[in-house]
This record gives sequence, structure tokens and C-alpha cells, in this order.
Amino acid sequence: MGSTLQPGLRHSAKFAVSRDRTFDFMGEKARVYATPMRVHDIEMACRELPLKHLDSGQDPVDSVDSICRGTHMRFIVDVASTEKRLAAKAAKAGLA
Repeated sequence: MGSTLQPGLRHSAKFAVSRDRTFDFMGEKARVYATPMRVHDIEMACRELPLKHLDSGQDPVDSVDSICRGTHMRFIVDVASTEKRLAAKAAKAGLA
């Protein structure tokens, strides 16, 4: 194992939320980042940090201990209001 892999290292990753990472179950105007894709992206980001510090032929995998914790909540929304909110976000981001 590479000697540069030490406790306390930090890593961040950015993923473009492309159409194939979204669900449209509330309709096309309310398409949102799909939870399964978000979990996948988190898994990939967690893998990237140790990979930078490992020797050739090594790869990180989940251990017995927790490496991540998350909470997923669901709530009731009005679809029309959600469409308006998402349209405003898109306009703010210059995507409208």
C-alpha cells in the first residue's frame, strides 16, 4: 500500500447530472437526480481517494466497518409547484 494513504485525507468529486442519471416519474418538467445514481456516484467518489495512493494492482473495497452513512427522506410535493421550482433553478444555472 502506498505510504501517502493516511487518515484525514479529503477528496471531493463532481458529477454532471446528465439525463441518464435522472428519473422522470413526476413528468419531464420535474426530472430529478435518481437516488440509485447518486449512491453510485458516492461509491465512485469514495473509491477515487484511496486509488490515488495505492500501488499498481491494488484496489479499495468496503470493509467490515462503516465508510459512509446517509439518510434518504421522502415527502409529498405538488408536481406543478415542483416544476416551477426546478425551472427557476435551471434558469438561475443558465440552463433554461
